Amino acid sequence: MGVISVVVFPFPVGYSNPEFRLNINFIPFSFGSCFDYLPEICLRTIYENILLTIPFGFGISFIARIKPQNIIWLAVAVGLTFEIIQLLISLIVRNSFRSVDINDVILNTIGVLVGYAVFRVFGWLYFAITEKFEIRHKNVFAYVYDVVCHTN
Repeated sequence: MGVISVVVFPFPVGYSNPEFRLNINFIPFSFGSCFDYLPEICLRTIYENILLTIPFGFGISFIARIKPQNIIWLAVAVGLTFEIIQLLISLIVRNSFRSVDINDVILNTIGVLVGYAVFRVFGWLYFAITEKFEIRHKNVFAYVYDVVCHTN
């Protein structure tokens, strides 16, 4: 729900721009004049795009069995999905309130990969600690152990 609130909302209702032009950037790592005028906001946008998808990268293994070699494609798909949603909203309401930016796709992809890497480290630590101390797994911990075992 939090991601939807960031990607989709605020939603411009009742305001259509007769001079509507899509705001699209297909040039990777091109931030225009953003760093010339508002470097703090540009840096904030960069790290927020990464932070936005870290939980997805961490949690996806608890929802679906993802092979490590397929995580890159899933990570790219997440970023592309967010940008396609923003493009569709702009086209439907005829307002360029949101921009479509390849940098967002790249940063969202990085976030998913960072989250997945954190999960892998967590999984390795969890497995090592529970095996070393011969901890029996019950309830939710049995599920966590199962997920960790099937991703290592």
